[in-house]
Amino acid sequence: TPTLTPTLAGPVIINELLPAPATDWNEDGAVDESDQWIELRNVTTTTVDLSGWFLLGADDSGTAFKVPTDTVLAEGEYLVFYRAGSGIALETDEGDGVVRLLDPGGAPVDEVAYEDLSADASYGRDEAGEWRADWPPSPGAANAAATPSLNIAPKLPDLPTLLRDKLREWFRR
Repeated sequence: TPTLTPTLAGPVIINELLPAPATDWNEDGAVDESDQWIELRNVTTTTVDLSGWFLLGADDSGTAFKVPTDTVLAEGEYLVFYRAGSGIALETDEGDGVVRLLDPGGAPVDEVAYEDLSADASYGRDEAGEWRADWPPSPGAANAAATPSLNIAPKLPDLPTLLRDKLREWFRR
């Protein structure tokens, strides 16, 4: 299950991630690893300038994505980084990936460790900020737990009614 380092609590959090895409999430016409994504969320009541912040993914090999200049996140807003544009790789083979968000000085702001998931399932934070696995993906929007489907069987006649109707039919003959 994903874990969050409790000492990290910044104005922007890693809110959701999708390591094993089975949908063309970045809409480039192909379904592949470039559809992996990481979603950030501003949890403050003010706009946060993310210029020069860094995202690190996968094995933490030191390859970091530097957030472009003039990237701002308004209060409560979400921002999605696809692998296709950021180059951030999420671990899918080993089952133990880490994503880190760093401020411009390289200080940790947030991080999450995660394990493999089924295809097109995401890790996301619930309303209390706790990590949950197998969420329906919602890039750029609030996370929502999967809603169970309700399967209602058609009503069958009860046995006494069924027998009574059959007996009436038999006696009419």
